[in-house]
Amino acid sequence: MKRTIYFISVAILIVLGVTKSSLTSAQGNGNSEFVDRAVPMITTENYYYSPLMDRTIPVMCDGIEVDRLSGTLDVFCRMFGHYNPLNPTVFVTQWMIHNYSGSLVGTSGEVFDIQGAKKIDSIDKVYTWHLNIKGDRGSHYILFASGVTSPFIITIEKAVCN
Repeated sequence: MKRTIYFISVAILIVLGVTKSSLTSAQGNGNSEFVDRAVPMITTENYYYSPLMDRTIPVMCDGIEVDRLSGTLDVFCRMFGHYNPLNPTVFVTQWMIHNYSGSLVGTSGEVFDIQGAKKIDSIDKVYTWHLNIKGDRGSHYILFASGVTSPFIITIEKAVCN
């Protein structure tokens, strides 16, 4: 229960902080040729295995892979960046925050409810990720990960396994 309250509080703070910063930075400072913006977007992300690419999410406990998750997650994304007022159709993304929700299926057939957040540095193409994963058979994992966006690589930094 404490973790749920903590995650909800953090999500609210992120949304409130994003809203405030997007309102103040959207005005620009008058001296810059670029205008800062926060752009919201709703999308999905697919996690799958193919012979050319493994985009599944590994679940690691004590350094041992216990499952791999695949499927599609809903994503609420906020992109932070800037555009040149002389060419407003070109938006340069500097970083993003993705909030995840949905269900993925493990290799054992267990269905997992997923909640999480990922912060992506769009310039360096790296990210940090936090996932809260609850299975319909009683499994519960909290993963802290990092990686690169291209090629898609996930490194589990820390895992809490129940």
